[in-house]
Amino acid sequence: MGFDFDKFGLGQFDPPTTSLGESAMILMKQLMSWGWVCGMVVGGVNPAAAADKPVSLAENARRLATAHSARAASLPASVRGTIDRAKSTDADDAIIAALDPHTLLAITINPEGRVKVARGQAELTLFRGLPGYAVVKVTNQSRATPRLRPQAEFTGGEPSPFSVDFVPVPGAGPELTGEAVEYRLLAITCRDAGRWELTIGFDAGQGTQDIGFRGVVPILATVRERPPNIVLIVADDLGYGAVGCYGQKLVKTPNIDALAAGGTRFTQFYAGCCMCAPSRSVLMTGLHTGHTRVRANDPKQTLLAADVTVATRLKAAGYVCGGFGKWGLGDAGTPGAPEKHGFDEWVGYLGQVHAHFHYPDWVWKGGVRFPLPGNDPKTVTRQTYAPDVIHDAAIDFVQQNKDRPFFCYVPTTIPHAELLVPNDSLKEYDGLFPETPYIGDHYASNPKPRATYAGMVTRLDRDVGRLVAKIKALGLDRDTLVLFTSDNGPINAGGADPDYFRNSGPLRGLKFSLYEGGIRVPIIAAWPGRVPTNRVNDQPWAFEDFLPTACELAGTTPGANGDGVSVVPMLCGKDGQRERPYLYWESPGKDGMMQAVRAGNWKAIRPKLGSPFELYDLKADPAETTNVVSRHPDVVKRLVGFAAEAHTAPAK
Repeated sequence: MGFDFDKFGLGQFDPPTTSLGESAMILMKQLMSWGWVCGMVVGGVNPAAAADKPVSLAENARRLATAHSARAASLPASVRGTIDRAKSTDADDAIIAALDPHTLLAITINPEGRVKVARGQAELTLFRGLPGYAVVKVTNQSRATPRLRPQAEFTGGEPSPFSVDFVPVPGAGPELTGEAVEYRLLAITCRDAGRWELTIGFDAGQGTQDIGFRGVVPILATVRERPPNIVLIVADDLGYGAVGCYGQKLVKTPNIDALAAGGTRFTQFYAGCCMCAPSRSVLMTGLHTGHTRVRANDPKQTLLAADVTVATRLKAAGYVCGGFGKWGLGDAGTPGAPEKHGFDEWVGYLGQVHAHFHYPDWVWKGGVRFPLPGNDPKTVTRQTYAPDVIHDAAIDFVQQNKDRPFFCYVPTTIPHAELLVPNDSLKEYDGLFPETPYIGDHYASNPKPRATYAGMVTRLDRDVGRLVAKIKALGLDRDTLVLFTSDNGPINAGGADPDYFRNSGPLRGLKFSLYEGGIRVPIIAAWPGRVPTNRVNDQPWAFEDFLPTACELAGTTPGANGDGVSVVPMLCGKDGQRERPYLYWESPGKDGMMQAVRAGNWKAIRPKLGSPFELYDLKADPAETTNVVSRHPDVVKRLVGFAAEAHTAPAK
């Protein structure tokens, strides 16, 4: 199958392999014999282009990254990382080594001006009506500085549902730079879903004259309906009762409450653990704490290369993945760093301790330390509130990726200690509560810790509202699932006073406890037209269910070894939700490993190593006030068996 020239009887035209000019003359003579009027640009070299200084591959990649960061984000993570690094390097060999494996097409213009196209990757996955971007490598062996024009057709005949074009790069123009090798981004769009066979080819020319001869190559393209965007906001140490729609009376959260009114609020949802890092490991891997890699707040415990995260799965399904906040599963230079686990972009903190401070002098951004103006921990100078920078980056990410499916993960550091907030948020609560000044040690001192905490939560609420408003302003609300939750129960460190605010609600326990107050957390789901509005759901589910749920929404598989199940039916208010036989948690407490199991309404908990299991009926006693272990020995035996089954030794 051919392109436009075939319609004029030139499909089999094969000029002799001589010079570029001679080939063009032969072609023009043939066309003139059929009555065409032809002209020719004299000379084989564009004088203006010849005078230009050659552009290096590093500069070529720099231009792509600078001018088209949003488009570059749609490339494979390793490709985008290479382009980003090219902003500050001239290592052409490294660029070639990283980009070549992800090249869709390799184009060679030989010394005679003939175009040859070789296929790198054999298949494309696109979303209907949205441009997909592929890497094209161009090797120019001719003396000319030609331009290239891509074309596409498919086996289904005319009209073709495909369109292709190079992404324009300011300063580069349609002509090649004259350099031996350069990389370009090819935008490919298809208006119809399905599986298509198409061919992509290129005509070469100079000025307005077509003087080269195309090469064509077949490609298989799977074009899918656009899956939903997924926005997951995870507060830090926000208890079950810390927001208005879950019973909070002292702190204002109007935007989070509005999210609940426009969606579904779940009353029996559980974090992955009662502390930060293991909980996040469960969330990312879909494995409960008896199986997941990271099981303690220990910087030596990180994700490894073998661990597959939800971002890895979504990235493979065509999503662009961005993280904004606290990672906690591997610092820079470790196997657990977020860019090694599916994230194209990370802005914020990688380590747990760094994330304790809201006015650091830098945060991570694009794999490098990004300075925060006016912050100096040594002189206690505080001007730039890191959570503001991080939330702004999340909003920018949504804006930049509005034309393709995205996973926006926002594990904010609010309201984790230290308790600090800008004055515009503090003043709303200043003087409303009796205060006991907090004298700092690891965390900053604070004369008004209660007002500060309340201001932090309301500022978080403001930022949730800003993000939701951006999604609506872009017309993406009906294409976006928004989830709001917390990583574990509330803490009483750094001046925080969870008892005063009743942050655990009616539940027993705080962070670092496997009683309900340490692990049961709020979660709100909103997705207009899909998730029921103003509804309350009391079905139990947990962090490990997020990965298979996101994978089902994305149209991909979660893998065979996860502990969670997809809750898409439940989220959408439909019947047929698959139930798990039990939920499991473990945590390294001060007195040895703690364990807890929930099966139905029964919960067994061993609060420290060597102690007997306790048993609670959560339906009758959600506050876990009455241990009924002696009344139900068979239930205890069954749940203890689940705990033994669920625990495995941490993998090395």
